[in-house]
Amino acid sequence: MVAGAGRPPERWYARRRVFGVHDFLGGPLRPGDPRRFLIEAMIAARAAAGLDRDGRVELERLVASQPLFEGLTPATAHTLVELAADATRAASGPAAQAAAIARGLPSRAHRLVAFALAGAAVGGDSSPLLEELCLALRLPADEAEALLAAAEGDALATLLPARLARLRGLVPTVARLFALRAAAREQLTDDHRFRVAAFFDGIPELALGQGAVDVALFQAFRAVATEAPVTFTALGQLAAGLEEPVDRYWLLVYALAAELPATISRWRIIPFIGLCQAAFQVADGDVELAVADALGFPPALARAE
Repeated sequence: MVAGAGRPPERWYARRRVFGVHDFLGGPLRPGDPRRFLIEAMIAARAAAGLDRDGRVELERLVASQPLFEGLTPATAHTLVELAADATRAASGPAAQAAAIARGLPSRAHRLVAFALAGAAVGGDSSPLLEELCLALRLPADEAEALLAAAEGDALATLLPARLARLRGLVPTVARLFALRAAAREQLTDDHRFRVAAFFDGIPELALGQGAVDVALFQAFRAVATEAPVTFTALGQLAAGLEEPVDRYWLLVYALAAELPATISRWRIIPFIGLCQAAFQVADGDVELAVADALGFPPALARAE
């Protein structure tokens, strides 16, 4: 029997302030809204576990009533559940559906939430769908295991806010990365800093609010201008200070995503990306994965060009 099959997957996120929902989600439906894929992750996980074969009414109730999906009307919740259920039925297998969910969720923060929701939907039980979702969302195995263990133990209300807060805590590091990028491109100017701030504002885990982002970028740009560091050496120092290896991967994703979409796939001719790859010790195959993730951000994202 699947763990948690006898209870609805709602206890851990039923409280008002679960993991800073107003910072990452909420409000009316928008183009490319991540909640469509968050719901699909839930439905796909339960379908793969043999749960809720005819339980869309219950899922609609959960989606419409929980703070995580605040701002969705019952009609919108119904539409999103229908779309997610149709996608689950049409999927050719767990790997294909996990890849589709990942493409719809380019943000690292939203990917964490999606996996947590999927795990909570089946009470923390592992499955082929969750295994494929872990790979597609680029989650380290230990992080996925921690999320599933927290889901099984009803502890996501504690763990997930801490993980999301940690991503926000990386903003000064990402700001320094972009200050080094600006210096390498001879664009260490206020105008370029403003464009970088607009880029940060389009990525949930980097969007601290305009004032906080401006401060982080101003400090990073000023420090790099004062220090005039050797770019490769400074990137190596940046990587050495990161707590988890996956953080280096996401720094590379952000650097790629800041380029024009037509340029991203030609990453080998971008000098700064080459420096990042060498300093972060990222293999070519992982750079190609980072390229795919960077291309997943919407074309409307403000690029730091």
